[in-house]
Amino acid sequence: MEDIRRILVAACTAFVLLAWETAPGVGASFREAPPTHGLFQATAYTLCGGEWQLGGEIGFHLLAQEYGTSSLSVEYGLAPWFQMGISLGHSMTAMTYSASAKLRLHLGEGFDLGLPFGIGFQDQEYGILFGYLQGGVVASVRMGEFTLHGGMDAGFTRKEGGFFYNPWASVDLDILPNLKVVGELALRPLSAAVGTWLRLFPFLDVKIALAAPALSLTLGLYLRL
Repeated sequence: MEDIRRILVAACTAFVLLAWETAPGVGASFREAPPTHGLFQATAYTLCGGEWQLGGEIGFHLLAQEYGTSSLSVEYGLAPWFQMGISLGHSMTAMTYSASAKLRLHLGEGFDLGLPFGIGFQDQEYGILFGYLQGGVVASVRMGEFTLHGGMDAGFTRKEGGFFYNPWASVDLDILPNLKVVGELALRPLSAAVGTWLRLFPFLDVKIALAAPALSLTLGLYLRL
């Protein structure tokens, strides 16, 4: 655990220094083009019309010191208020294929409502099976340097044997124009996460997230083109 703590402190220090050095050269701040994802939940925001987002993530279980999950995703903004995407995920037990879409409603200055939904399938040793079907709603409200997000996901999953729902909330703070600190809390199952988003260039975002109680570390890179 001491080695893990030293690695996390060193990584966070390097992260903040890098953000400080790159901030003056960033063309698109998070205020101008906010992330379409939080740490593990969606925001209400969508891509611009004609904009692509290519993402990749990898997760590690810190206590077990082993690989956890990884994913690749492609998303496209069909309009300033609607985006669609596909993703491929890999875990220790199965491959997951999913498709998603999100509709954004701009309800006022700093107030947006998102309606995300998606479907997923799992490729296991005995074939490709239905995984889940879910929809949800998320509200994102900007108040100065803070942005509050709250939402509810619900749907059906084969793994859990039926209906599920998950209320959640998050808050992010703009430390710099290109650096966000984020905290998330989900209730079903109960979990919490803290992390950061860093915009290294107008087209490149980096995500670092630490989640509990599983104590997992997730690293992500997102290209916006």
